[in-house]
Parts: sequence; C-alpha cells; structure tokens
Amino acid sequence: MERWASNTLRVLGIIVTSILMLVGSLFLLLLSLCSWGGGLEGGGGHKDQAIGYLIGLVIFIALAIFVITKLAKGIAHNTVPASIDTPIDGSIVPSEVPIHTSPASEQAIRLLIYAIAAGMAFSFFHTFWNIVVYRTTFLPYTRVALPVSIVSVLLYEAPYGVLLVVLARSKPDTRAFAYAFAIPTVLIIQTLYMLPSSLSWQMPLSFAFVGMALMIECLILWLAWQANQHLRYRHEASSLLVAGVVVFVYFAALRNIVVSALYRFLWR
Repeated sequence: MERWASNTLRVLGIIVTSILMLVGSLFLLLLSLCSWGGGLEGGGGHKDQAIGYLIGLVIFIALAIFVITKLAKGIAHNTVPASIDTPIDGSIVPSEVPIHTSPASEQAIRLLIYAIAAGMAFSFFHTFWNIVVYRTTFLPYTRVALPVSIVSVLLYEAPYGVLLVVLARSKPDTRAFAYAFAIPTVLIIQTLYMLPSSLSWQMPLSFAFVGMALMIECLILWLAWQANQHLRYRHEASSLLVAGVVVFVYFAALRNIVVSALYRFLWR
C-alpha cells in the first residue's frame, strides 16, 4: 500500500477513535452519575457501581489515547520523503511523483482540468435551475432551499475543487490521480443508483440533466486515465480502494446527514 493511502487510513482511524472516545466517555459518565444519584427513579444510590463506571471511563479514555498516539506515530514515521531513484536492474516500481513528463502529458492534464471545471459549472447550473424552475418540489422548505442548495453544492463540489487546485498548481502525484479515478467513479455509481427516483419526478429535463452529468463524469474518468497513462503511473489496488472508500463516505455523509441537518436547522 502506498504511503499516502496508509496515512489516510490512520487519519480515519484517529477520527473514528476520537468520536468513539467522546461518545463512550459521555455514556460512561452518565451511567456513573445515574448510579451515584440513584438513577432516574430516585432512591438510594449505588456508589460501588458509580465508582466502577468511573474506573471503566478512565481505562476507556486511556485505551483510546493509546490508539490515537500509535496511529499518530505511524503517520509521523511514514512521512519520510520517498526516493525516486530507479533500481539498478531497470525494473519499474510504483512512484508517487511524475516519472515521465512530456508535452502530451501536460496537455492531457490540461484537458482533465477543463473537464473538471466544466463539470463543476454544470453542477452549479443544474442546482440553481432546479431552484428557480421547480420551486414547488422543495415544499415545505422553499424558504431555505436557496441557502441550503448553495452550501450543499459547494460541499458537493469541494473534492473536485481541491483536485482542480492540485492539478493546476503542481505536478500531480499518484494520490491526486487515485482521487481523480475515485471521485467520478463514485459519482457515476450514485447517479445510477438515484436514477429511478430522479426520473420519477416527471420533470421534462430530468433525463437530459442526468444524462449530461453521467457523460461529464465518464469524460473526467477517461481523461484521468489518459493523463495517468502519459505519466506512466502504477497504482496499487489497495490505494485505489482507500481513495474510493474516502470519497464514498464523504458523499454519503453529505447526502444523507449534512444536507438533511441543514434543512432542519435553517427551517426552524
């Protein structure tokens, strides 16, 4: 597994461990307080159980801190710059920096940048088109549809925005192209999954917008593959899988949690 992929897994592990530590600590603390005060039903308290919960709380926090520390040390140990020397026997090894640049590879990257920018522009246009033309579909959230749509489309296009900056300002490494493969692939899968519900809205241009979005994502994926071929990158399957999981979790959380929370928060 490439270094950036293993470090990404460690970062995800730190985030998950921190969340579990926070939730678990609050839960154990609540159990301790309830036991000390006699619970919700009142009566005599169970101080021995309360002390047991407190001891469990300390052990749980210590264990979580130990796990986070180990993961952080792994990240620090794994951030040594990679060597780009070619082996003496001439064999090809995976590299994290461009091992072959040419006018053709630079042109392929530029085409990829143009396709990503066009896809982002189309997404913004599609979002505001739906708000203006199909306002009744947002009932009873019509009043907050515009601000929520602006925030959601910005978050939705954030991965492409970051990728666009990386491709435009520096020589993209294997991590950039792993995400260049993962982002459109996940979006294609999600679009196909949501296709029946999207077409059931019975909007005249729904099929055209969905078809255009699919074509743009397929174009981005194909151009990313072309640029990757020009740069002669070789990706490990585990690294591509890590990028795909990260992108899938991000879009799934954005669609199912963040947007719904925004509507409920602003609608109050």
